[in-house]
Amino acid sequence: MIESLKTSKYISRQSNIEILRIVAMILIVLHHLCIYGIKGGGMTIEVIDSITIIGVNIFLLISGYFSIKLKWHSLVNLILLCLFYNFLHIFLDLTLFNIEHSVSDYIKACMAFSHPGGWFMNVYFCLVLFSPLLNSAFKQMDREMDLLVLICLSIMNIYLGFILHNDVNSSGYNLSHFIYMYYIGHLIRKYFPLLCKIDKKYIVLLYISSSFVTIILSNSGPNSWNYHYYNSPFVVISAICVFIWFAQLKINDIKLINEIAKSMLAVYLFSNKGGVAALVYRLSKYMYNLSNEGLIILGFITLVFGIFLCAIVIDRIRILICAPLLKLLNTKNKERYKVNT
Repeated sequence: MIESLKTSKYISRQSNIEILRIVAMILIVLHHLCIYGIKGGGMTIEVIDSITIIGVNIFLLISGYFSIKLKWHSLVNLILLCLFYNFLHIFLDLTLFNIEHSVSDYIKACMAFSHPGGWFMNVYFCLVLFSPLLNSAFKQMDREMDLLVLICLSIMNIYLGFILHNDVNSSGYNLSHFIYMYYIGHLIRKYFPLLCKIDKKYIVLLYISSSFVTIILSNSGPNSWNYHYYNSPFVVISAICVFIWFAQLKINDIKLINEIAKSMLAVYLFSNKGGVAALVYRLSKYMYNLSNEGLIILGFITLVFGIFLCAIVIDRIRILICAPLLKLLNTKNKERYKVNT
């Protein structure tokens, strides 16, 4: 995510994966509209939610595929990103939505490292800090060890976590699941030539099957499990299938797509907090209650497009504001490196 913090200089941006990054954020936004905006919308919403739930897992697979490269520059960039949107929401709450904030809210906004904006960013920060150790361990593994670790992580996160509700990962909203998906993304990259030998029609068939199972179980399955949890085996399989399908696409480099994809985390941070989120969810509820199906579809397309447009434009401004500071930091790091060498 956020370009996997910063992708390796030896791995250029791939427009097929960047398109997938955009698609994943669209899925996340639609998922939020379903569960926070519309809520209890019947079978139709259950189907949409079952399809869109894979968005977070796809983002984590992308991070594992490229590997997070932890550097001071990229870490500061991530903190500044969260800091910017923390204060943007406070500003918008005060000026547009008449929402008051306490002193503690301002303090938390300043502490972007520990209050970055939602559960996802809290856990993702931990994954970022853990990434050097994970990357180092992954490099040492041969095929036999890869299989053993994959089996162990699957037992931990799916059998012990999802099926038995063990605290190690009962829902997927934690570091254990993030490491699991990050590792699978790494394996997809490592064994990609082998995966390319799989006919795409089988990948599509597996995706349809796993998504269908999620839809059926979420409506009529045993109540012991929440089939929309991120560590549901069917949600994991669906995300992997979509990722592999996009990774196999051969698309020429599209600079506009690559630039837009850089702001996908900004879309999440912009739309998922404060008065902006409340407004978006109210609009989604209103649109869902329209009598004309055509207006409902048009309304949701317009709403999602509006969210993305606002977030991307604002993020372009943020990048311009933060660029001088990041450039200065990068220059000082280079000078320090030259002195040390």
